[in-house]
Amino acid sequence: VDLFICISKELKNSIAKSFRLPDDKVVFIPNFIEMNSQLPEDKKEKREGLLFVGRISREKGLEVVIQAVANLIKEGTKNIKLKVVGDGPEKEKMENLVRKLKIAKNIIFLGRIDEEEKLNAIYRSSQAVIFPSMWQEAFGRVIIEAMRQKTPVISSNIGGASGFIKHKKNGLIFERGNASDLAKNIKYILKDEEAARKMGEEGFKTAKLLFNEEAHYKKLINCYKKALALK
Repeated sequence: VDLFICISKELKNSIAKSFRLPDDKVVFIPNFIEMNSQLPEDKKEKREGLLFVGRISREKGLEVVIQAVANLIKEGTKNIKLKVVGDGPEKEKMENLVRKLKIAKNIIFLGRIDEEEKLNAIYRSSQAVIFPSMWQEAFGRVIIEAMRQKTPVISSNIGGASGFIKHKKNGLIFERGNASDLAKNIKYILKDEEAARKMGEEGFKTAKLLFNEEAHYKKLINCYKKALALK
């Protein structure tokens, strides 16, 4: 192999260390997103509720989000809402947990949504997107899909996301698996709409700068040229 291309800095460091590779053999190029696809209009829209998008399985961390919502309701935040988009092996278990915690009126399971326009509309209407991954995600596409819609992201502190989300700048970071810490960050979003709006704007700038098509293709072509030069 002439060159390894990794989609996160964490993955790059891990591969370089595992295979004892020199720096010039491993390159970081993140995935890209079509920035012109269903962009939000420049106006203040009413945003309501939190959003989880992803596979409903243990490693994705939905249980932590449900517990954080339950904690907030117990503390007195009665009007909190969570929309869950996705399907998976633990869906029934999560639905049972919601019923057990008696918060079924606060959490709605929308199922899998493949239609991009419909999903983008849900992103745009949400106060925050929660990315609670429990494992070392190489790259969370949900995060940049949310950023593209100027929706602030609350992400766990593991995986590729921690490399480009700056806490209280373009998003929020919480300790993986810690429902109390997540609840604290959710409360921050719900209480300070202006701070949430600014984080959404900064997140949009981050996505536009780092994850646009042109930047991706340029880096990729440079990698191919570099690999060919090594032959």
